[in-house]
Amino acid sequence: MPLTTQTNDPSSVGTIPDNANISGSATANLNINSVSLTDAGAYICIVSGESSAPAILTI
Repeated sequence: MPLTTQTNDPSSVGTIPDNANISGSATANLNINSVSLTDAGAYICIVSGESSAPAILTI
């Protein structure tokens, strides 16, 4: 299944309220089989077409 990922500034630590938008976020593609230092950050992963809660992935 394709993933929709959004990046967030890793230097900004806090909580994400329900139904929140992350300011400064942008759609990105991340290949979790091949990551590098340039991919560092926190990603919110939502499986397209699913209504489950998103997963937060930190690289």
